[in-house]
Amino acid sequence: MPPMDTAPMDTEGPAGAGEGTLLKGAEGTNIRPSATPTTPTQPMKQIGIPGGPPHPGTSILPSVQSQNQQSQMPVSPLERPGSPVEPVQQMRTKNSERMVTLDFNNVDLQTFIKFISELTGKNFVIDEKVQGKVTVISPTKISVDDAYHVFLTVLDLKGFTAVAENKVIKVFPSREAKQSGVSIVTDERPLPPDENYATRILHLNYISATELSRLIAPLISKDGSSIPYSQTNTLILTDIKSNMAKLINLINELDTEPPKGKGGISVYYLQNASAEEMAKVLANLTSRAPARPPAGQPPQDAVVHFEGGISITADKATNSLIIMASPEDYERLRSIIEKLDVKRKQVFVEAAIVEMSLDKTRELGIEFRSTDNPSATELSFAGGTLLSPAGKGISTFAGNPLGVSGLVAAGIKGTMTLPGTDTTVLNIGALVRAFQSDSDINILSTPNILTLDNQEAKIIVGQNVPFITGVSQTTGGNVQATIERKDVGIQLKITPHTTESDLVRLDIYQEISDLAGKVAVGTNQEVPITSKRSAETSVVVRDNETVVIGGLIKDDIIVSDSKVPLLGDIPILGYLFKYQSRQKKKTNLLIFITPHIIRDSDALSKISYDKRKKAEDFRKKYKFELKDDFILNPPAKHPSPSPLP
Repeated sequence: MPPMDTAPMDTEGPAGAGEGTLLKGAEGTNIRPSATPTTPTQPMKQIGIPGGPPHPGTSILPSVQSQNQQSQMPVSPLERPGSPVEPVQQMRTKNSERMVTLDFNNVDLQTFIKFISELTGKNFVIDEKVQGKVTVISPTKISVDDAYHVFLTVLDLKGFTAVAENKVIKVFPSREAKQSGVSIVTDERPLPPDENYATRILHLNYISATELSRLIAPLISKDGSSIPYSQTNTLILTDIKSNMAKLINLINELDTEPPKGKGGISVYYLQNASAEEMAKVLANLTSRAPARPPAGQPPQDAVVHFEGGISITADKATNSLIIMASPEDYERLRSIIEKLDVKRKQVFVEAAIVEMSLDKTRELGIEFRSTDNPSATELSFAGGTLLSPAGKGISTFAGNPLGVSGLVAAGIKGTMTLPGTDTTVLNIGALVRAFQSDSDINILSTPNILTLDNQEAKIIVGQNVPFITGVSQTTGGNVQATIERKDVGIQLKITPHTTESDLVRLDIYQEISDLAGKVAVGTNQEVPITSKRSAETSVVVRDNETVVIGGLIKDDIIVSDSKVPLLGDIPILGYLFKYQSRQKKKTNLLIFITPHIIRDSDALSKISYDKRKKAEDFRKKYKFELKDDFILNPPAKHPSPSPLP
């Protein structure tokens, strides 16, 4: 092996020493390597290294111990007898405690590697591509471990790296490191101390591996790489040791759990509101909100500003909102959502739809008038004709229903006295039971429905009748009719709107339709004729009060024949033996509606219990059995819901 081109010198530096950079040993011995390495006088002998023969084009630099065992090889100046720095003594001292001063000026890189090999006792295999000059300036003493780190830094600057394999450190170009069996470590395990290049497998917890790879790509050295594996959210990072440490520190800062509601993407689980409806409201709000004013301009008062780039998606399965926004925008949206995501009140609507004769209507109108107390139970009217609530206007309707055009409505508060009796009733149920015994009153329907505040409720009781909407002729000459089915019967639509003062505004649409006969259309085609009565209005009534809507009058012509059998059927002469009468009957359609505001579970349980109790009373009265699972229990008390965090 060629000896290092150095000459031992004392601390004074005797005259005649060659020019070069001073190298101070562990004991303060001065060693000055020549500026130009001396050409070896004999070829270097290869030393056997565990793990197999060296690759072609590489040279093997033995450690200090290997040189002592090879007597035929030239002795390094660090090992010469009498030298102030004894190699055996250096090996006994820990590398972290041994101090040296590195000072090289434009020396050959392989010479510098040889010096590090002798200093640390490590075996090196050097690729033939490892060439170049090195300058190292170290004005202060450093440990041998630090000297080795300086060595790895020099290699990195020159585009080379060191990789340990089978007790040998291979030195070769960094661009070949990824294909040369670099060490692979996982997560927090330390990197190999003798290597300058390694691959670390990082298992990420919060940040996406793909996103992280994109973020750190500009920070990776030219020969490094980062490969994301999305299936396990793992990042495979390959780089030099010095840069690897910086990247790991950065990754640890990025891969942390974001504060709740502070991340770029947040999920908000709604407690009461519909996610789809909430997403529409927020999307409309953010699209119309003005952008944040430029710097230096004061913001507008009472205006919510968003930074922009907000995306809101509703997940119907979990009733949640997926919000992508900046932390500031998310906080604004969260405050709005918390105010909108409140438990909505419900409204239980009782209704009775009845037909009665004008005489019975007049009687009922008089009873309505008797309950009219302007100081406590003042009546309210709505419809085509707005009657005066202070002028006892219901009496006008009761006295002459035909003289009132449009729709008439009256509100009932408290009790009402049934016509011809001394009985007072408080609700629609009692009213219906009283009407059942009157032949002049026909109860068409008594629907009950529960709906959310501001949510439309719809009840349809009737038939789905086919109507011919068109006729076409086939190629064979057959006539084919196009059928469309329509609902015929009773249709009631109610949308309640509650207020904090126990008032309920009811948007009501009522329609009564029935078949009135058939008419011939074309050849052998008949289509049904329907009659329809409808009313649409809005009224305001207090909780648990009843509102009645009337004025839908219908004319019924009743034809009755009385005749002598057989003789009455003779044409023309038969009129002498029969009597025919035509009676015109007017009926009025009245709609009684009572809303009940449901604020909590206890109120809902009470109404449910009352309805089941009525069913039980009906069973006992008519003596028939219900199913075994019909158990009447008193309403249970429900605990108040805990406030949302």
